[in-house]
Amino acid sequence: MNQTPDVELALRPTAESGREARRAVDRFRPSFPEHIVDVLHLLVTELVSNAVRHSGASPSEVFLLRMWLRPDGVRVELHDNGPGFDPEALLPRSPDSGWGLSLLESLASRWGVAREDGARVWFEIDHPAHEADLSRLRHG
Repeated sequence: MNQTPDVELALRPTAESGREARRAVDRFRPSFPEHIVDVLHLLVTELVSNAVRHSGASPSEVFLLRMWLRPDGVRVELHDNGPGFDPEALLPRSPDSGWGLSLLESLASRWGVAREDGARVWFEIDHPAHEADLSRLRHG
């Protein structure tokens, strides 16, 4: 996506990163119903947690979280320097882990993984928002 993101946040691969990412999602509260914000919180936390756990990032590296508000919904991307993964090749989830991608599959309108210069996991949630709300969020 070439457009400047509405939210861009550099995160360290720590346990606190999920909390920071959720705070960034809170900017969307004026434009989306609470249930959409709740889904964004959950999915952003899953992306960040998976990157912390599986990317192999050192404590000095950063993940880049980007979010774009659109008239028809929101797009979220998390970029890390890890090798990425093939969603089709993942092992079945266990009772203790592996649920993040199932949540993406169930709750996002679309999602995917791009493996170029690291890994970029993205998802989109469709939901029409009012242009006035988007403008206020972007400028205000």
